[in-house]
Amino acid sequence: MKRALIILCLAISVNIFGQENKLFSDEGFIRFQNSDYLFIILLVDDLQKAINIWNTPNEPPRINHITNIRINKPISLFILYATDRDKINLTYNLRLREPDGKLSWKNFQGLKISDTVITRRILYRAQQLPEITFDENEKTGNYCFIVDIYDDDIFIVSLELEFDLFL
Repeated sequence: MKRALIILCLAISVNIFGQENKLFSDEGFIRFQNSDYLFIILLVDDLQKAINIWNTPNEPPRINHITNIRINKPISLFILYATDRDKINLTYNLRLREPDGKLSWKNFQGLKISDTVITRRILYRAQQLPEITFDENEKTGNYCFIVDIYDDDIFIVSLELEFDLFL
């Protein structure tokens, strides 16, 4: 009986702690915050416009996010972050889950968020933001970007953003 209770407690704690390191959204944006980091990711269909809005001084940035994308139109992640740490080496891996649940060959490893000393608690934009275009050979349906974030190769969080691809 004791052994069963210990195993049950371990299973519950693994489930509770595992949930903190994986978040899901089907709303076109996602936010993660803990005591050291804040990450906000938006799905955008015009990366350059989002960057221009972000870089406009004295204006509150109003970047529109999307949940649907058409074939032959680009989609990108717009990643923002803040931290209380003095020095960071933030990177992320980007994977794509297709409508059939399989992981796509379209993935990126070791993309740079930032590797500099920054001013604490100020929101910054990630340095590498890939843009992906789906052509007419792709399946329409529900896709999911999986963004695994690391600091000095130590895993922080996995953020999943779901979107629909249509004609």
